[in-house]
Amino acid sequence: MKLGIEFLPWEIQVEILSWLPVKTLMQFKCVCKSWKSLISNDKLFKKNHLHKSARNNHCLFTLQVGEGCYHDEDEDHCLVPCPVRRLVEDPSSLIDEDGCCNLKGKYWLIDSCNGLVCFRYTWGYTWGYDYLQGRCRFRFWNPATRLWSKKSPTLIMDRMLFGFGYDDSSDTYKVVGIAISLRGHWETAVYCMGDSCLREISSKPSLGLSPMTHWHWTVCGWLS
Repeated sequence: MKLGIEFLPWEIQVEILSWLPVKTLMQFKCVCKSWKSLISNDKLFKKNHLHKSARNNHCLFTLQVGEGCYHDEDEDHCLVPCPVRRLVEDPSSLIDEDGCCNLKGKYWLIDSCNGLVCFRYTWGYTWGYDYLQGRCRFRFWNPATRLWSKKSPTLIMDRMLFGFGYDDSSDTYKVVGIAISLRGHWETAVYCMGDSCLREISSKPSLGLSPMTHWHWTVCGWLS
């Protein structure tokens, strides 16, 4: 007698699914409506899956820029996901470019978090009062599903350093920017994924003599 998945308790099904790779989960969304709803809409399941994936899957992103050593703003380039384990087990293995992220123009990688990769696209730099100002848009890419987020609204940015992370308290991905003026003044802002503008932060960072050594902790403290 053959038994279907409905004979397994729902809790067991959820536990099994939570250990599967993202690509497999995307395929299993077609199995039944309950699985599709679980994989697509259940926030607790997503958090549990991310927690387990962080312990098992590690990716190395290699930015390929033309044939030269310098970056050309108008030159095509791509970002390739590659499992670190495969490179460790076989250092001579070639990186598979199938499924790479094709980029063109002034796209720059900010960071990655929980499987999402954050990019910024900048153009139109001009000198403002005490700042080098430009226009900027953010986009997010999921290497597992190969899906792009919609472009963010055009934002006016100054000479900013960017960080990207996840805010568990609001279940939101955020980009944090710190602008440094030529006179040493600081301005900070946060962009939440899906928002229409940057949100300025009134508090000023206290970074001492070496700001880059404290950059990670600054971003973590300002996510909420």
